[in-house]
Amino acid sequence: ASKPIKRVFISKSLRQTIWHRANSKCQYRDPISERHCESKFQLQIEHKQPIAKGGSNGEENLELLCAAHNRLRAIEHFGKAHMSNFLKLQC
Repeated sequence: ASKPIKRVFISKSLRQTIWHRANSKCQYRDPISERHCESKFQLQIEHKQPIAKGGSNGEENLELLCAAHNRLRAIEHFGKAHMSNFLKLQC
């Protein structure tokens, strides 16, 4: 059996800092083309290094991503098979 997922609280002031730093745009940068996404649709604060893999809740470990790139990062960190338990993937 797996452990229950522990929700991590991010204060309102820290959330505002992350949104301001990102200029309210997705911060994802494609590793091949090096182009930035810059979407303003369905933005979410995400941990660069997941809490489950030892990441912190500090400002330096948080970024703003659109929903699509947030899912992509999750797949990169945990694998497609694992994430299919949580996400409906259309890949």
